[in-house]
Amino acid sequence: WAKGPCLDFLTSHITSYHAAAMAVSTHSQVYLDSVVNEYFSKFPWRLKVSENPTALALEANATEQLLEVEMEQKQCKVTAMCKVMDCILATLKVGNVLHPENDMWNCLLVQLSGISKKKPKVLQAHQQWSKDHFNAVVRHDFKDRCSAQGIKGKVTVSFCECVTCEHFLAMYVQMQACYAQLAKHEADAAIAQWNNALIIHFSHFHDSSSFLHSAIDRLPSFAGPLLSGMHIILGMHITLIVGGPEPRKGGNITYRMHEGGDKSPVPRSWQGCNQSKYWAVTCFFQEYLDNCYS
Repeated sequence: WAKGPCLDFLTSHITSYHAAAMAVSTHSQVYLDSVVNEYFSKFPWRLKVSENPTALALEANATEQLLEVEMEQKQCKVTAMCKVMDCILATLKVGNVLHPENDMWNCLLVQLSGISKKKPKVLQAHQQWSKDHFNAVVRHDFKDRCSAQGIKGKVTVSFCECVTCEHFLAMYVQMQACYAQLAKHEADAAIAQWNNALIIHFSHFHDSSSFLHSAIDRLPSFAGPLLSGMHIILGMHITLIVGGPEPRKGGNITYRMHEGGDKSPVPRSWQGCNQSKYWAVTCFFQEYLDNCYS
């Protein structure tokens, strides 16, 4: 909910709150109290949380002459802000975020399993209705009107939406409400399933061999760009050796990936430069795996 200067203010206190909490548990409460006091010295207490603060309080330390009802309102606002700020700072303190979709590492890793990084789209009522009636009701009218009005190219998408809305709004109000509810139910179910996939413990992925094989197949396209980026940023060579019990390959090493090249006219990777020594290293790794899984 925080915006502009208010967001900047809260962000500036995350590190210090973390340090206070790591020292002694009571220090975090003391620091929180100071943050709340500082907040109300900078921002008017009457400011709604939904409003974007455009100016700081002109006289931060001025004594207000408040009516009794206003004093009660201000105290309620202070109490509420204490709870809100405690929740925000404590959540960020432990390194988590409120929603798993906002955890960039979580969203990155689940891509290895094939889970989409995009939240399922929430359809509007007329879009939900169109799934059942577009071919029978909308399609012919849409094509005829496009031909008659000479509509082509990208604008046909928005025009199709308009035509669909016209047909949908011509339906009974009860049917419109029914499809609005259906769209909400389907969206809630799809988003809940997607969220559950984001927070699923990665060890559960091994429960399905087909799921595991699919993830292994995606490993090169997933890890390759990461290794390449690390090589570019660090200016160092990066090697990734992945191995374990993989039924399709008899438990052999699954992948060997290296980023970096030598000083040859055409730079060669480690395995390309000296394949025998590269294989010797991976053989030692294979021996280690035998002790892990035998």
